Amino acid sequence: MESLYDFVTTNPEAMRQFSCRGILFLKIDCPRTLKTDDWNAHNCFIHVLNGSKCLYTREKSWELKIGSTFFVKKGAVTIEKIGDDPLCALMFFVPDEYIRCFIKENKSLVSTIGANYTTGDQVIPVSTTPVMRSFYDSVMSYFETGKPPAENLLELKFRELLLHIVTTENNRILIHYFCRLAQDGIDDLREVMENNSLYNLELQQYARLCNRSLSKFKRDFAATFNESPGRWLLQRKLEHARRLLIQTDKQIIDVVLESGFANVTHFDRVFKEYTGTSPMKYRKASIVMAS
Repeated sequence: MESLYDFVTTNPEAMRQFSCRGILFLKIDCPRTLKTDDWNAHNCFIHVLNGSKCLYTREKSWELKIGSTFFVKKGAVTIEKIGDDPLCALMFFVPDEYIRCFIKENKSLVSTIGANYTTGDQVIPVSTTPVMRSFYDSVMSYFETGKPPAENLLELKFRELLLHIVTTENNRILIHYFCRLAQDGIDDLREVMENNSLYNLELQQYARLCNRSLSKFKRDFAATFNESPGRWLLQRKLEHARRLLIQTDKQIIDVVLESGFANVTHFDRVFKEYTGTSPMKYRKASIVMAS
């Protein structure tokens, strides 16, 4: 899978961008492809200026329309352009550590939100106020002039955006997520893995998502799940594929991709080892049993 963050930071000429204090500001005028799986090691705000797109995980989808803003947690999502209108959007990639520091510095403005406002969703809608729209307009002006502002000014404006987000009542779910990130001792390894287990990521990429070296990731994963990450991921993928074979009529190639396998050949081999039969025979047998 490709990382948009990694792509644009290693190819700065590909898209208009500027950065400060670890935050990457990006303006995209069109998608590289109509549909793609994308993963990023940093959280991201997306504000749609024109056109529309769909973000979806294996369980849920969100339509991003003109004027809407969404917060996408670090991890993987599928991105698909909708309609024929040109797509234009602002994206702000923000590391976990920046959010942690911001919340700790402004803890008097936020409080831990109750459990009713907790969500495991990968994507969280952001309620947009006129002040936030002014921020987006000002960032657009920097891109249009082609001259990035001073880093101190840019960060000041971005912190103002975050302040408005965390003091807007309708953003309770996002505020809760920010507060969880800021709590000492809170480890999101389990949530990250469960949200991203059905994507074709390498162990090193999972380690980056969990803010760990590969060796520490393997140790912490074993302590959390009492199993190696490779075995756990394979079983999650196979179980998802098995459910798709039984409950849907999707073609095998679609089952393979949606379950996070790299190719059909590998899927056929490991599925037969897991169930004792081929995917097609397994599907046919389940149809006979259900009839």
